[in-house]
Amino acid sequence: MKAHATHLRTVLLISSLVGCGSQPAPTVDIWTATATGNYKVVEQYLASGTDANLKSPQTGGSLLGFAVAKGELEIVKLLIGSGTDVEITDGGGGTSLHTAVFMGYSDIADFLIKQGADVHATDNSGVAVADMLLIDFDASEEILQPVNQALSESLQITLEPITLASGRERCRELLKQHGVN
Repeated sequence: MKAHATHLRTVLLISSLVGCGSQPAPTVDIWTATATGNYKVVEQYLASGTDANLKSPQTGGSLLGFAVAKGELEIVKLLIGSGTDVEITDGGGGTSLHTAVFMGYSDIADFLIKQGADVHATDNSGVAVADMLLIDFDASEEILQPVNQALSESLQITLEPITLASGRERCRELLKQHGVN
């Protein structure tokens, strides 16, 4: 009986120290966790029931689109694995594949395509995924400056033409492999 009482006190003490297996609430919101690649926090939100297809009420952008824009491949994989629709669109009807190709993230584009992303998708204005490759940032500072300003303010991203060019070339080859001319 004494051994049983000692065991019970030990179990109660451990339970109180561990918190019965519950994790503390995240200290950052899911958007910040997604943007900073905080896999554990995003995973915690999704495990607690946050909709993997969550969209921003301000922009209509999705968590997936945000993760893609930030270049967070592991978060992209986590979201897709948690049920995010690979074809979820942003406020303008663009898909995450549009974003990956625009940003030159060939590794993310490849993953999205392997998950079923439509390489022929168009946004609400009729802009196809491959059209994202036609924006020539080297040709006009007038194009790059306002895009950089908008991305810097909303996502803290600055586009570098040299980096974009090499990634976009890999995206061009990837799209060709999947029947896009």
